[in-house]
Amino acid sequence: MEIALLSPQTIKLKGKKTQILVDPLSKSAECHAALFLTTRPFSLEDVLSVDGPGEYEVGGTKIWGMRFGSEMVYGVKIDNVDIVIGKMSTLEKAHAKLSESTVVILCSDSDKDTDASFVTAFSPKYVVVYGDKAKETVTRFEKEGITHSAKLSVIAEKLPEEMEVILLQ
Repeated sequence: MEIALLSPQTIKLKGKKTQILVDPLSKSAECHAALFLTTRPFSLEDVLSVDGPGEYEVGGTKIWGMRFGSEMVYGVKIDNVDIVIGKMSTLEKAHAKLSESTVVILCSDSDKDTDASFVTAFSPKYVVVYGDKAKETVTRFEKEGITHSAKLSVIAEKLPEEMEVILLQ
């Protein structure tokens, strides 16, 4: 399973059978995703667009969405890897209601000095940060050796012992 940054606000999750775009600005010609997860209204006629709560399954990939106030948080199980995706400000408020996840993907959306320690409640092996405030956000994690990369490959059978923080850029 691969997580890649397509633009400052858009990521792609690519599994063996399914590709998912998170918060696409438009459908790009180079990415043929089967599903779009959006934290804001967005739709295209030939692609399933999920922008609300519920449970879904596309190509063997399980997806759930929960609304917290006006914001969405999504969970995805792709290639046997559990992922939770959301804006940092939303996940900070919602983490107590969510379960553990192998990967936590944070869209860094806030100028406020959010304490990132809430992420440990998910017991993640990877914390992936992207968005306009990503560089500022990763400094809030008390981890040495933050990895800077355009993509991350995750294999369920080969997870790190300790949590790793990845800055997608």
